[in-house]
Amino acid sequence: MRRLDRQTHQRNASRAGTAVVEAAVLLPVLLLIFFGAIDLGVAIQRAGLCHEAARMGARMAVVHGADATEKGPWNGQLAVSAIHDRIDPIMQAAAIDPSHVDVEVTWQATAPRRPINAPGNLVTVKVTINSTHIVSFLRLTPASFSSESRMVIAN
Repeated sequence: MRRLDRQTHQRNASRAGTAVVEAAVLLPVLLLIFFGAIDLGVAIQRAGLCHEAARMGARMAVVHGADATEKGPWNGQLAVSAIHDRIDPIMQAAAIDPSHVDVEVTWQATAPRRPINAPGNLVTVKVTINSTHIVSFLRLTPASFSSESRMVIAN
């Protein structure tokens, strides 16, 4: 009887050792999948924010296009600064450093000798977000999300 108990105890101890080895092998793989899924979700969120920021910037440029005499000349750095003022709080709420967000605004005149902010002209806003990955221990290259939005100045 005692011999049977000893064999049962050794078998159970062997099974416990096997479970520890299996956990040691599988746990890193499961953690990698888990954190990879989180990182993918954050990347999708940042890509969506990039698209929305470009749309908001183009909308602002369109609205201020024909009204530039009233609101000041909307070109160059003034437009970029105004768009940053609008999107930076949104980026900060999403844990994105606004200094990692680049905005480019370009106008395209459709007729010669026409002001670039005149109705009928095209405005393009490009937003680029440079961000790091959540899973930093993998030493992945930083991600860059870019989106362009083009609109025609209507009024």
